[in-house]
Amino acid sequence: AEGGRAPGLAVILVGEDPASQIYVRRKQEACAEVGIQSTLHPIPSTTTQSELANLIQSLNKNPEVDGILLQLPLPGSVDATQLIDLI
Repeated sequence: AEGGRAPGLAVILVGEDPASQIYVRRKQEACAEVGIQSTLHPIPSTTTQSELANLIQSLNKNPEVDGILLQLPLPGSVDATQLIDLI
C-alpha cells in the first residue's frame, strides 16, 4: 500500500495447449492471492518470431510490467531461446 502500485506480471501464452492454459490460469490465481497484477497476452499459434519479439520489447518498456512469463512450449517455428534472451 505504501509503495504506490502493485507489481505487474505480463503472461504470454502462445497457442491453446491445454496444460499451458491450466498452468497460466494457476499462476494468475496465485498472483491475485498475493496482490500482483497479472495481464494475459493470448497469442495465436500462427504468430511469428518477429511478432513475439515486438510484444516482448513493448512489455520490456512498459513501466507497469515488472516481470514477463513466456509460457513454453512455443510453436516449432519460434526460437524460444532468442525470445527468453529478450526478456
